[in-house]
Amino acid sequence: MFCRQCGKELALDSNFCDECGTNMASYSSTSAGLETGISGVSPEVETSGAEFTDIRSDMNQSTDEKALGLIPVLKKPKSFGRWDTYAMVITNRRSIFPQITSQMLKEAVVEAQRKGKEEGKGFFSRWADQLKATFKYSQRYWNMPPEDVLKETPGNFAIENADIEEIKVKRKEDCRDSEVASQTTTEIKINARSGKYAYNIDGHAGDEVATLKNAFGDRLKLSRW
Repeated sequence: MFCRQCGKELALDSNFCDECGTNMASYSSTSAGLETGISGVSPEVETSGAEFTDIRSDMNQSTDEKALGLIPVLKKPKSFGRWDTYAMVITNRRSIFPQITSQMLKEAVVEAQRKGKEEGKGFFSRWADQLKATFKYSQRYWNMPPEDVLKETPGNFAIENADIEEIKVKRKEDCRDSEVASQTTTEIKINARSGKYAYNIDGHAGDEVATLKNAFGDRLKLSRW
């Protein structure tokens, strides 16, 4: 039996998940299914424990994991003012960080240009479509199985939600030039058992922060908000 909240394997007589504390009372039907053969194999057919565990694990990942939230663009700072671009797909089990490469963005812009020309749009309308394509490229992750999102490019990775201890969010105003309007950047720092992760979002990021709040509750800490 596996916890549907965090995915941890459990003993059949568990009342609570010892990883995240979820009540296991709703798992009675699942426990009964294990006794009769949840894999669809008749109880008379011999199946090794390893094979049965693999079947249950696959079913848990393919049927139970669902996307609950999406942050379209996260910038991971690098040297000399450069950054890598990621999205954040929050499921009921983990947070997946797909890297959006420059080639992927280029293809999205080219596709937007092609559609704009076919629709007879002018230059400025096509330019606006390009900007929208760049920002909304990651929306397609809503319609992808979480495991496919994780495997899309080699730079993708995931963090179990139960392993995330705290997410710090802080707004920064860049006012170095008094003659130019200040620019707001939102910093997001994720402290997890596996390590620390830092990203930036351009602007106030109100929708993104609401998404994090819904997913992580009191683990989200706001500063200068």
